[in-house]
Amino acid sequence: MNENDVNILVANPQVDETENLCRYFTAMGYCSFGIPDIKSVETVIGSDTRRYDLAFVDCEFLFEMNDKLFQWSEEYSTEIVVMSSSPTVESVINVLRMGVFDCLIRPFDLHELSRVVARVLERKGQRTRHTVCLNTGKIDGFDVNCNKEVVS
Repeated sequence: MNENDVNILVANPQVDETENLCRYFTAMGYCSFGIPDIKSVETVIGSDTRRYDLAFVDCEFLFEMNDKLFQWSEEYSTEIVVMSSSPTVESVINVLRMGVFDCLIRPFDLHELSRVVARVLERKGQRTRHTVCLNTGKIDGFDVNCNKEVVS
């Protein structure tokens, strides 16, 4: 890993989803790191010296770690994207007001995921590295969608 790499953190208790997202981001040319539990997230944001450009965080983690997560995000200029399964309009508005970059509603697809990453990198002045065929959703023979959306 070098200073020009784009690092993406996926903090999510759903292990299968986390693995699929990390494989997708890796296939796109990014460095991705999956974390399945809140204790590990606290360890990473407390002691990991790696710079993350973007963190996809499960809504549950966001609410449990609110202050710590936003302090870490601000200190390291990491954009946070929240993933939520059953949000209300009010909860989406609340997380956006908290300062997250975006809120993805499950299920979401590869196009939506790619657009969010591209917007974050554009905002940071970095280039995207899309090496995946989004029409098929396949990456090096691996069907990220499993014939459906990334997240179900």
